[in-house]
Amino acid sequence: MIGKVLPNGQFEVVDQSDRPLPPLPWMGVEQLTHFPNQTLVIDLLAEVVQSNHYLSELEQQSRTLEATLAQLQQETQERQQAEAELRTMFTAMDDFVSIFDQQGRYLKILSTDSSLYNPDLERIGKTVDEILPPEQADLHLSCIQQALRTQQTVSLDYHLMMGHEQRRYSAKVSPLSDTTVIWVARDISDLERTTLELQQTEARNRALLEVIPDLIMRINREGTYLDFVPPTNFTMIGKEDLIGKSEYEVMPPEISQQRMHYIHKALDTRELQIFEYSLNIDGTLSHEEARIIPCGPDEALVIVRNISDRKRMEAERNQAEAALVQAHAEILALNEQLKAENLRMSAELEVSRRLQQMVLPKESELNAINQLDIVGFMEPADEVGGDYYDVLQQNGRIQIGIGDVTGHGLESGVIMLMVQASVRALIANGETDSTKLLNTVNRIIYDNTKRMRSPRNMTLALLEYESGVLRLTGQHEDLIIVRQNGDIEKIDTLELGFPLGLELDISRFVSEKKFS
Repeated sequence: MIGKVLPNGQFEVVDQSDRPLPPLPWMGVEQLTHFPNQTLVIDLLAEVVQSNHYLSELEQQSRTLEATLAQLQQETQERQQAEAELRTMFTAMDDFVSIFDQQGRYLKILSTDSSLYNPDLERIGKTVDEILPPEQADLHLSCIQQALRTQQTVSLDYHLMMGHEQRRYSAKVSPLSDTTVIWVARDISDLERTTLELQQTEARNRALLEVIPDLIMRINREGTYLDFVPPTNFTMIGKEDLIGKSEYEVMPPEISQQRMHYIHKALDTRELQIFEYSLNIDGTLSHEEARIIPCGPDEALVIVRNISDRKRMEAERNQAEAALVQAHAEILALNEQLKAENLRMSAELEVSRRLQQMVLPKESELNAINQLDIVGFMEPADEVGGDYYDVLQQNGRIQIGIGDVTGHGLESGVIMLMVQASVRALIANGETDSTKLLNTVNRIIYDNTKRMRSPRNMTLALLEYESGVLRLTGQHEDLIIVRQNGDIEKIDTLELGFPLGLELDISRFVSEKKFS
């Protein structure tokens, strides 16, 4: 029997014969001479052929699966390597990286740096409304939804409190899928602070340059102008007219040679160089000072200041010093005159001192007053002048006077003598009314100071004691009364009188206080 296998796996017999089947070692058949179950054998052969076909297909599928498995293993390994690299990259990044869904729920946090977020808050599975302040939560959710809606990256800046410090972040939100985004935020607080400091420094430097009244130039070793910063209101030459030109083209030969000499010296020694020169500008002689300092291997910074005012002030100072020398000579001459004047004044003061000592109450006069214990002492504080006190006893009445003339010297001493003599004369002539007495003394002093053309005046208080009663009149220092029981009274004399010699009539200002 001869057959073939159809594409559908069936066996089709194409030829049959009753001849003995030859040996088929490959099928385990040695020799068949009688073949009683021919049909069964044909069916078995068909199944064998079909099984072989299935085995062949399985082997082919097995090889395909093995190839697919190998490819999957390779892809898995590559993905694991890529994931490890990404994990390493996220670990090394200074950014906060998180995955959010469309409701703003934290799905994953990829950052390991806890300084970028608060690690005490469990975020995974929670929404931004549960973690962040309301204003920041609304901003986060709005950006997440915008990125998902537009499928484009959204950028934003925002602030968050980290501990007790407010930090500033810059973030980019990019869609990963239709429902998730990746949030990458960077702490820019230090950068923002540094930027602000740089801006402030730049503003300060700009302000300094604007107020500095100097020309500032950068010149290389060959004398070429590299930069030029003029002071405010400088109109002689523009920056565009100077940059790129040579020193020898701009300045007069003698000045350019001098300036280049000091530029080379500054570059060679790396030290500050200073020199002065004069420049004729539109017929006016201008004095300038140049300071040169290296600012690079072959570049120097040249700062030029107009010192014309300083030069003029130096000339004026020299003139002033000459005038001072002359004035000093005149002062020496005046000193000689003052020495003579001082000798005269010293003599006057000595006369005043002696007069003052002569009219003071004597100890014998004080001891003669039986009704009172009186002790007096006077020591001039500085120079002898118009200090006055006196004690008189007349018909059982005790009159104590104390006063002070303004100023010092002989003139004040003379007025004090006038008062002393006037008071004694009035009391000796029987004047008992202290108010009248004080007004009369004032008229005498007023007339005499006008005749003397003296600006002096005097305070004077009169204290009268009789039969245990005290009467106080006139203006001077406060009166202190100490009672037997220890009580202390302080009496202000301001309302009891008026300085002598200022008004012709002071009777309306004079009053009296009585104490028992």
